[in-house]
Amino acid sequence: MKRFAPILTALLLAAVFMACAEQSAREKLLSRYDYIKPTPAMLKMPQEVQTTIRQYNDGYYYPAAIGFYNILQNPDWRALHESAEYYFAESLYRLRLYQACQYELTKILFKGPDGSAYFTSALIKLLDITYETKDETVIFAVLSNIPLEKFPGMFRNELLYLVGKMYFYQGQYDEAYVKFDQVETASAFYAKANYFKGIVEVRRKEYEKAKETFDLIATLPIVAEEFGESRKVKEMSKLAVGQLFYAAAHDAPGDQQEEIFKAAITFYDQVDRDNPQWFEAQFEKTWSATMIGRYGISLGTSLTLASPYFDDRFVPEVELISAITWYTLCKYAEARETLNRFFVLYGDMHERVKRYLAEDAPGMESQQTYDNLLDQYEAAYKGEETKLPIQVLTYVLNQQRFVNYFQHVQEIDREFDMIWIAPPQFAATEFFAQTVKKMDRQRSNIKKKAGQWALSELKATEEMLAQLLGNAHNIDFELTDAERRRLEEEDKYGVGFQSRIYEQEELLLSPAVPDKYQYWPFDGEFWKDELGYYLMAVEQECQ
Repeated sequence: MKRFAPILTALLLAAVFMACAEQSAREKLLSRYDYIKPTPAMLKMPQEVQTTIRQYNDGYYYPAAIGFYNILQNPDWRALHESAEYYFAESLYRLRLYQACQYELTKILFKGPDGSAYFTSALIKLLDITYETKDETVIFAVLSNIPLEKFPGMFRNELLYLVGKMYFYQGQYDEAYVKFDQVETASAFYAKANYFKGIVEVRRKEYEKAKETFDLIATLPIVAEEFGESRKVKEMSKLAVGQLFYAAAHDAPGDQQEEIFKAAITFYDQVDRDNPQWFEAQFEKTWSATMIGRYGISLGTSLTLASPYFDDRFVPEVELISAITWYTLCKYAEARETLNRFFVLYGDMHERVKRYLAEDAPGMESQQTYDNLLDQYEAAYKGEETKLPIQVLTYVLNQQRFVNYFQHVQEIDREFDMIWIAPPQFAATEFFAQTVKKMDRQRSNIKKKAGQWALSELKATEEMLAQLLGNAHNIDFELTDAERRRLEEEDKYGVGFQSRIYEQEELLLSPAVPDKYQYWPFDGEFWKDELGYYLMAVEQECQ
């Protein structure tokens, strides 16, 4: 093992240095055209062109943008059009008018590397805007229309990752895997590419291979966070390992399932408390524990998820898991209490969602649905009464797809705020009018897509609640029958008296725990630092 340690260290250092080199090259390219160096030839140019160059160099980007735009409109200055086209886009970039800048950059990029001397710089600017706005629509459009080999070699790893991601989102998992697999080890995008590889391997049920992939991510250095996000990927991988063991357990032979579910629980426990995916890990841990009859764990985790700290979360399955668990243990009083709580809480939610879909949604356009849901979400968090429950609003509107739509709309709104305060000369240009129309149309289209998607999620949520309520009624039927049988037995054998004795004994007993643990009885009060650590000491009461 000692033999390989220096090799591993060298590889990790190589990854750090290469990532730093990528970042350094990126910074140089981003600042490559900060300044237009004066030349003797410029002195022979028309005064308007010289003024535009001087304004750009002095950082007056609004008048510079107007000047470069005017150059593009003048057929007599055709020789200057290629440079003016790029510097016009560069001026918009420096004004942080990213939507307008993207429109101009794509004109350059669709010409290909042989069609413009500014192809590479336009590409680096578009990538930077993509990471700033979190909107990959435009870069995906460019990558769909230009062969990968046409792009500069220095971007190979980054673009391989992005093309792989594009294929992944399109459901072309094999094509995506090929691209992710080509990302070089020392690249800042290596961790992210491997995360997607692991997900594809789980989909293929290549569980051992996926485990190796996620283990590899854990060993990688944290580099280039600005565009590699390796720290975030390492945290996401912790949950992914638990999920792959959960999936593998379902496909394993019966005599191996318990050990694999136990491994899943172990990895879910490794997800840090400050990880945004911690709640999801706790939820999936509940299922894993239930599958192998670790009811003390599943009930303890369910207690965490049902705490007041998560009142705005939508996890109806947790109550049903608890009800089924109590029923399995023949603890019918606890099962009945849990089931009644489920009917009250989620029965009301179902009726409200169903009513909204039947009465309110049909009368709204998709854009109105988008605005209406956001208005309700804001009002709900202010404590105001809303047509949809806060849990459902939180569940739908915090899904990543809607968040991406929302952030894109916010970015366009920010740029509109800047455009409206632009100098009158800028606002008087034809470009200004065209850009406003494009941005307004783009914002409407995004809201429309977001509204349609949110509505489909609400319909799916209503159907899910209907199904869960149906399952709950089935449990209620079985529970009622079991309660009846118990009453008959108590009446016949006096079991009720003996049960009361057992209850009194339990109150006097303190559970034995290992030396490394301390036992703190739960008294109904939740403490934040205790969440995730609850274990319930339970024994079945089945006669």
